[in-house]
Amino acid sequence: MTVINTNVGALMARTYATKANDKMQTSMERLSSGLRINSAADDAAGLAVANKMSSQLSGIKMAIRNSQDGISLVQTAESGMSEITNMILRMRELAVQMENGIYTAKDRDNAQLEVNALLAEIDKIATNTRFNDVKVLDGSYDQTVRAGNTNAETIRVSVGSMKTADNAKITGFVKNRAVVQSATSVTSTGAATGIKVTMGTTKASTVEIDTSIFSTAFKEAFKSDSLGAFKVSGGNAANFSIDAKTGKLTSTTAMAATTYTFNVVYTPRTGTAHT
Repeated sequence: MTVINTNVGALMARTYATKANDKMQTSMERLSSGLRINSAADDAAGLAVANKMSSQLSGIKMAIRNSQDGISLVQTAESGMSEITNMILRMRELAVQMENGIYTAKDRDNAQLEVNALLAEIDKIATNTRFNDVKVLDGSYDQTVRAGNTNAETIRVSVGSMKTADNAKITGFVKNRAVVQSATSVTSTGAATGIKVTMGTTKASTVEIDTSIFSTAFKEAFKSDSLGAFKVSGGNAANFSIDAKTGKLTSTTAMAATTYTFNVVYTPRTGTAHT
């Protein structure tokens, strides 16, 4: 009797059938996965390269998400800054409006109330603007955004503080502007001719000096070099502080309703000081 174990033809047919079945299974696996290499048996070296490329691709996909999140954070900060800008523009409008001589002290008080409310709102926006519970406008944000899958592919994002205390020196509206030149003309020789300030209030006030009252030489010195420094001296100078850059005077204490006399000295970056 003939058996398959001794039938050479049958053994060869079985061998080729097994090989065909293995190839069919491999083809079906590749067809199903869409990959040429599904295991180390398919291609060990190729599998190592494929895994490396897959890792890089995953890192790049995450880096894209990181970049999008970084853009969203910056857009959030930009939105807050846009609102702050609108408020600053409104304060600028009020400042220009209140410079008109038709308004009373009460009108300026009311305008100041609006300015104070705007300042408080600016600080509120700066303190509370967040992205994913991370504050972005209070000056504390200084981080990096990973824009690639390597350590070197980062973008530094630093957002400064938008709080009013960190960005601007803002004073109240001038209610009493009574700055006049003294009887003797101001000269550029340093003569102590002085300035008289007549105060109509007993409160601390901000007084703006109108530079048009000074002599031609003084004005020309300021015009030729506006980056010099102002200071006050002599007479009642101890009762006032002056912004070295803008020349804006502020009484340091409550002032009596009287006239104060002192010297304003402007020193350009190069040249002689003018009084």
